[in-house]
Amino acid sequence: VRATPWGLAAARTGSADATDAKDKWSLLHYCAFYGHVENFWFLRKLLQTALGSRWAEALETQSFFFQNNLLHLAVEQNHVKVAALLMRHCPRLLLGRNRWRCTPMDYLSSPEMADILLKR
Repeated sequence: VRATPWGLAAARTGSADATDAKDKWSLLHYCAFYGHVENFWFLRKLLQTALGSRWAEALETQSFFFQNNLLHLAVEQNHVKVAALLMRHCPRLLLGRNRWRCTPMDYLSSPEMADILLKR
Protein backbone atom coordinates (compact mmCIF):
# COMPACT_ATOMS: atom_id res chain seq x y z
CA VAL A 1 0.00 0.00 0.00
CA ARG A 2 1.38 3.41 -0.93
CA ALA A 3 1.74 6.26 1.54
CA THR A 4 -1.09 8.57 0.52
CA PRO A 5 -2.96 11.25 2.40
CA TRP A 6 -5.63 9.35 4.31
CA GLY A 7 -8.41 11.57 3.12
CA LEU A 8 -7.48 11.14 -0.54
CA ALA A 9 -7.52 7.37 -0.21
CA ALA A 10 -10.84 7.70 1.58
CA ALA A 11 -12.22 9.90 -1.18
CA ARG A 12 -11.32 7.26 -3.76
CA THR A 13 -12.91 4.45 -1.74
CA GLY A 14 -15.91 6.50 -0.63
CA SER A 15 -15.05 5.97 3.02
CA ALA A 16 -13.61 8.34 5.61
CA ASP A 17 -11.92 5.35 7.24
CA ALA A 18 -9.17 4.56 4.70
CA THR A 19 -7.92 1.57 6.67
CA ASP A 20 -6.25 0.21 3.54
CA ALA A 21 -3.36 2.63 4.12
CA LYS A 22 -2.91 2.12 7.87
CA ASP A 23 0.49 0.41 7.71
CA LYS A 24 2.32 3.39 6.17
CA TRP A 25 2.86 6.99 7.15
CA SER A 26 0.74 9.36 5.14
CA LEU A 27 1.81 12.77 3.89
CA LEU A 28 0.00 14.16 6.90
CA HIS A 29 2.26 12.13 9.23
CA TYR A 30 5.38 13.48 7.53
CA CYS A 31 4.08 17.06 7.73
CA ALA A 32 3.38 16.67 11.45
CA PHE A 33 6.75 15.03 12.18
CA TYR A 34 8.85 17.54 10.21
CA GLY A 35 6.76 20.61 11.04
CA HIS A 36 5.78 21.47 7.47
CA VAL A 37 2.82 23.64 8.34
CA GLU A 38 2.54 25.10 4.81
CA ASN A 39 2.16 21.62 3.32
CA PHE A 40 -0.29 20.79 6.06
CA TRP A 41 -2.45 23.76 5.02
CA PHE A 42 -2.38 22.58 1.41
CA LEU A 43 -3.38 19.02 2.37
CA ARG A 44 -6.14 20.40 4.59
CA LYS A 45 -7.63 22.31 1.66
CA LEU A 46 -7.31 19.21 -0.52
CA LEU A 47 -9.09 17.09 2.09
CA GLN A 48 -11.84 19.66 2.47
CA THR A 49 -12.44 19.55 -1.27
CA ALA A 50 -12.40 15.75 -1.40
CA LEU A 51 -14.37 14.97 1.77
CA GLY A 52 -16.44 18.06 2.48
CA SER A 53 -17.51 18.31 6.11
CA ARG A 54 -15.92 14.94 7.00
CA TRP A 55 -12.37 16.07 6.24
CA ALA A 56 -11.35 16.37 9.92
CA GLU A 57 -11.90 12.61 10.33
CA ALA A 58 -8.84 12.09 8.11
CA LEU A 59 -6.71 13.77 10.79
CA GLU A 60 -7.55 11.03 13.30
CA THR A 61 -5.19 8.47 11.83
CA GLN A 62 -2.53 6.54 13.69
CA SER A 63 0.75 5.18 12.49
CA PHE A 64 0.66 1.41 12.38
CA PHE A 65 3.71 0.40 14.40
CA PHE A 66 3.77 2.89 17.30
CA GLN A 67 0.13 3.99 16.92
CA ASN A 68 1.01 7.67 17.26
CA ASN A 69 -1.53 10.10 15.93
CA LEU A 70 -0.57 13.32 14.17
CA LEU A 71 -0.59 15.31 17.40
CA HIS A 72 1.77 12.83 19.10
CA LEU A 73 4.26 13.44 16.28
CA ALA A 74 3.94 17.23 16.31
CA VAL A 75 4.26 17.45 20.11
CA GLU A 76 7.17 15.01 20.27
CA GLN A 77 9.09 17.12 17.73
CA ASN A 78 7.91 20.39 19.35
CA HIS A 79 6.24 21.77 16.19
CA VAL A 80 3.99 24.35 17.83
CA LYS A 81 2.36 25.66 14.63
CA VAL A 82 1.37 22.19 13.45
CA ALA A 83 0.05 21.30 16.91
CA ALA A 84 -1.99 24.52 16.98
CA LEU A 85 -3.49 23.70 13.58
CA LEU A 86 -4.35 20.16 14.68
CA MET A 87 -5.90 21.33 17.95
CA ARG A 88 -7.98 23.93 16.12
CA HIS A 89 -9.44 21.41 13.69
CA CYS A 90 -9.41 18.12 15.61
CA PRO A 91 -9.09 18.57 19.39
CA ARG A 92 -9.99 14.90 19.96
CA LEU A 93 -6.42 14.04 18.99
CA LEU A 94 -5.39 15.13 22.48
CA LEU A 95 -7.20 12.08 23.89
CA GLY A 96 -5.43 9.60 21.60
CA ARG A 97 -3.20 6.97 23.16
CA ASN A 98 -0.32 5.26 21.44
CA ARG A 99 1.15 1.80 21.84
CA TRP A 100 2.48 2.65 25.31
CA ARG A 101 -0.86 4.24 26.35
CA CYS A 102 0.69 7.73 26.25
CA THR A 103 -1.30 10.78 25.17
CA PRO A 104 0.34 13.72 23.38
CA MET A 105 0.50 15.47 26.78
CA ASP A 106 3.09 12.90 27.86
CA TYR A 107 5.51 14.26 25.23
CA LEU A 108 5.40 17.94 26.21
CA SER A 109 8.78 19.62 26.11
CA SER A 110 8.07 23.37 26.02
CA PRO A 111 5.81 25.92 27.70
CA GLU A 112 4.57 27.11 24.28
CA MET A 113 3.36 23.61 23.44
CA ALA A 114 1.68 23.29 26.83
CA ASP A 115 -0.21 26.53 26.15
CA ILE A 116 -1.45 25.19 22.81
CA LEU A 117 -2.62 21.87 24.26
CA LEU A 118 -4.19 23.27 27.42
CA LYS A 119 -6.16 26.09 25.79
CA ARG A 120 -8.90 23.68 24.72
